[in-house]
Amino acid sequence: MAKVFKIDCYEKFDKSQAPAEKKANSRKANVPLFIYMILERQTDKKHPMRQAELIRRLAKMPFEVVIERKALGRHLMSLSKLGMGIHKSSEGYYYEDEFKFEDADVS
Repeated sequence: MAKVFKIDCYEKFDKSQAPAEKKANSRKANVPLFIYMILERQTDKKHPMRQAELIRRLAKMPFEVVIERKALGRHLMSLSKLGMGIHKSSEGYYYEDEFKFEDADVS
């Protein structure tokens, strides 16, 4: 049975129909960004990261997002297809910067 609360205007309010918290939704929406940040900062071709380790790191501070393995796989595939520098090897996933600029290119 859903809990019923009284609002200032004395109307009954069913908590089960309340909108979800924005904090949880915004964190879930940022999961691809969080995955990218972890792989970019902590992996390379010689040091890939497995999905289980990615899930553990996403659950910790500062990300604090719980994600299922299948959802993580979909996000990794999307980042890879978008050309974000995410690659898969037999040992896991890693970030490799494909857009390396020479000093002459920058100036």
